[in-house]
Amino acid sequence: MAYEFDIVGTPATTLATASAVVRMEQIPQRITGLFDVVYGWLRESGRQHGGHNHALYRPHPDGLVLQVGVPVSAPFDDADLVRCVELPALRAAHTRHHGEYSGLPRANAALRKWCSERSLATGPLCWEVYGDWHDEPSRLVTDVYFELL
Repeated sequence: MAYEFDIVGTPATTLATASAVVRMEQIPQRITGLFDVVYGWLRESGRQHGGHNHALYRPHPDGLVLQVGVPVSAPFDDADLVRCVELPALRAAHTRHHGEYSGLPRANAALRKWCSERSLATGPLCWEVYGDWHDEPSRLVTDVYFELL
């Protein structure tokens, strides 16, 4: 897949998130369960969400801190398993992946290479925003971002 790249400004977003420390190869097995935690909390709390699912990744000595969440309209007090995360407005490198989620490592690698070739300094945060669900995998769209310093 050929990717197109750009530099964008992203809006500040308040997210309801669940998190875990994972190794890269564990992401496909863990991500759905973490989203289940967030959506369960949303149902129980009566909070409204709006926007697409997010997955945030930060380095950790044991792998990655994976935080998955959904945008909510206002900050809230942390719950047992769900935390309020304020994703600030950022300048970010961006690409868009079309297709199965299993192709996302290629999109991330391509974006990292693009940044490196342009000597763009990336921060510790990268994230994905998943478009609307489709049963047809070729219609899935995911935006991939790397924080720029």
